Amino acid sequence: MKLLLVIFLFSFQTIAIEVFDSSGLLSTEYKKTVLTGETFFQLSEDLEVKVNRFLGAGNTTNIYSVINIEKGIEYALRLPKNDFHYIYSTNQLYPILEHYNVAIPKRFTPIDSNFILTEVIDISFDMTTFFEDIVDGSDKTIALEAKEALFQFAKSTAMFESIGDFNGSQLVYSKEKKMWILLDWMNSYELFNPFRRQYLFTKQNITNLDHSKLLSEKSLALIDELQSLILQERIILENIDKSFFKILSSNPISYFREGISFKWNTSKFKDKFKNEFLIKNIGKIENLELAEEDFQEIKKMFKFYDSESAPLLIFQLKNAKTKKTYVRAILEDNSLFSFAKREILDQTKSQFIELGGSNEELNELIKLLDKDMKTCKERMKLFF
Repeated sequence: MKLLLVIFLFSFQTIAIEVFDSSGLLSTEYKKTVLTGETFFQLSEDLEVKVNRFLGAGNTTNIYSVINIEKGIEYALRLPKNDFHYIYSTNQLYPILEHYNVAIPKRFTPIDSNFILTEVIDISFDMTTFFEDIVDGSDKTIALEAKEALFQFAKSTAMFESIGDFNGSQLVYSKEKKMWILLDWMNSYELFNPFRRQYLFTKQNITNLDHSKLLSEKSLALIDELQSLILQERIILENIDKSFFKILSSNPISYFREGISFKWNTSKFKDKFKNEFLIKNIGKIENLELAEEDFQEIKKMFKFYDSESAPLLIFQLKNAKTKKTYVRAILEDNSLFSFAKREILDQTKSQFIELGGSNEELNELIKLLDKDMKTCKERMKLFF
């Protein structure tokens, strides 16, 4: 069946529109596109799609239903309207949401992509519509079904105090999947603090900060139920963090790696792990060896501010096994300013020399630290 579909598509195929220009920006050709029944997008050298229909638009992106020409599979394609920052922002939080098993559309593109391909979600209604219309509506069956599913979503996301841009239009219900799915977000989140009571499910989030909207007593009572459920779940989650941190503290060498990938539920214990193990004592744990993948996981799962990550980068450079990993580590680090990285380079230059580096290459590295990331990656080949 898929083969027939692919043959059918190819038989009617027209010249595909190059979506991105040579600089990776949206092409003039794409910006002038008027969708027809035979519109094709060339997303990359080896990926061409046929546009089925326009699904909708957010504040910053356009979303299309497309068919992968080669595979004959339907995807939802998200492209920026203008600013790529929002595609980047969405991509950056994907690994976090996946790590915590949040119900989101399955993605088929890497996090450094300038477009996003996901599964197509059958949307029955969003959270705002649910609270405003369906909770008190005539269809009691769907109201109860969606309510139970919302309890499950709230319980599974109880560790989150906030997710960037979480609101009533971003969380949708699928009758087909019988579950709530988060469609969109921004690159920020906070795990809950046991000393605060902040929730994803508030009247403000549900109504998208529209204070003119009034919710029924039944809807307001449901919000209270959700918050009570979350509060009870957080007691369990805090105890899980507390127990694991106690084990980790008694035997850090055995549990350090698990601490990196552990699903920390509270900001209290995740920050404690970061401060005590990734900042203060990263160089003091005897016989601790981390692979390049471990450092990538740390940078992905933990947020560092100002010069917090300096001890971690120093440890990474001092434990580099090759000149290539040393150069990649210092050039691809985006948590420190270049002047801070130059100081670290000076502290660890003996390691670079031991790995076969030269003083001339050290001087070249200093020059590269002020370059943008793309330039750094292109010129890394000078060292290999």
